[in-house]
Amino acid sequence: MKKRHIITRIVFILSASMGLLVSMTGVSEAQCYKVNRSSTLEPNTDRMGQDYDHFSLPYVPCGSGLCLDMRDWQCEDACNDDNECLAWTYVKPTTSTGAGHCWLKYGVPNATYNSQTTTGVRFEYNIDRMGSDYDTVATSSAAVCDDLCYFQDECMAWTWVKSNGNCWLKNSVPGTSYNTNTISGHYSWVCIH
Repeated sequence: MKKRHIITRIVFILSASMGLLVSMTGVSEAQCYKVNRSSTLEPNTDRMGQDYDHFSLPYVPCGSGLCLDMRDWQCEDACNDDNECLAWTYVKPTTSTGAGHCWLKYGVPNATYNSQTTTGVRFEYNIDRMGSDYDTVATSSAAVCDDLCYFQDECMAWTWVKSNGNCWLKNSVPGTSYNTNTISGHYSWVCIH
């Protein structure tokens, strides 16, 4: 799992338990992290078809204390770590100690309701974020464009043009418009004091 995905998970878990953040003492400096805001997590949703890989995620006992089943996040991380992956579906196990299943997808199929699945879409498909450009670079995929933005502190959003491979890096997060020739994404900074 890439470090940036681990940091996103830690920030998410801490953000979900604001009481924990408020009660923290002895932290003298803020720790700031760049967090992807363009991935979607769709509980009770299935996106059937366009699969290119599938694997099982076995049950791992967590012992005593707070237990979180993070296998859907493992599925999402597998998608994020693969430039071919555009979406994923995690199928929950049929028993409490059974294996879950992860399906990686080369496209973004239509969404349907399914209480046994969680789905995610990696970027903002058919979305253009026009303006606030500070650089443009030719890249081979939206995933490479996303990586370029993530590793540049000033980059807060990006748009990748499908027809010519241009990656537009942006220093703020412009509004969205529909465009079937583009894929976009955006970030924000989260600081924990």
